[in-house]
Amino acid sequence: MAQKLKELVSGFIKIPADQIDSATPIDRSVVKNSILLHRMYARLKEENIIVNDYWEVKTFGDLLSKSGNSGIGISKNNSVNAVHPVSGDKAEGIGIDIEEISALPVVSDFRTSPFYEMNFSPGEISYCILQPNPYSSFAGIFAAKEAIIKVNNSFKSLPFSSIAIHHLESGKPVFNDLHISISHTDNYAVAVAQPVTKAETPNAAPSIVQSPAPAQVQRNNAGSILAFIAIILSLIAIWAVFSR
Repeated sequence: MAQKLKELVSGFIKIPADQIDSATPIDRSVVKNSILLHRMYARLKEENIIVNDYWEVKTFGDLLSKSGNSGIGISKNNSVNAVHPVSGDKAEGIGIDIEEISALPVVSDFRTSPFYEMNFSPGEISYCILQPNPYSSFAGIFAAKEAIIKVNNSFKSLPFSSIAIHHLESGKPVFNDLHISISHTDNYAVAVAQPVTKAETPNAAPSIVQSPAPAQVQRNNAGSILAFIAIILSLIAIWAVFSR
């Protein structure tokens, strides 16, 4: 089993299988980006190797130790945890994330692909399939999940498929007690997450669709979020020009 795992992760960490040992890092320190890291574990799932809590795995030794000395566990358990509501004392600051759209795996059926099944809820998959460019939409939602984790790190312990982002009829993305904004270029998706303030939702229980905020506060928050997105997109555009 250990040799098979080495061969499976080798292509993602860009290290030959015969050079991988227990101390070899296999986390974001060596994998190019978050999408590719999640693709690695989706590839393991394709081989019926289910790695629970893979966000805690730092080295190849950690991967092996997930099921003790016998190596990695093999399981058909696909259950996920329910979404935990954002706690006001844990959600702080602003989370921003950028993802490269081309990093997403190209598949014939999003609903049966291990990657999309592991990282998106059925509702999110249904939403993205209906969009003009499904891959851009998937990348935007993935970026939003990363931004949410940066605002509230307690979500890091949940499967991505259970961090479900919904959309209003207007197309606005919503998630619990956070403002979410998503935008795209041809090659990148960027998302911003910002906690809803007490002034905006007094005594409100966590919910998917937020209560209306006072008009001025709503405009101020929207302006700050859009400003952050504009800055990020400008930096992407400048980088794209000079990297050619």
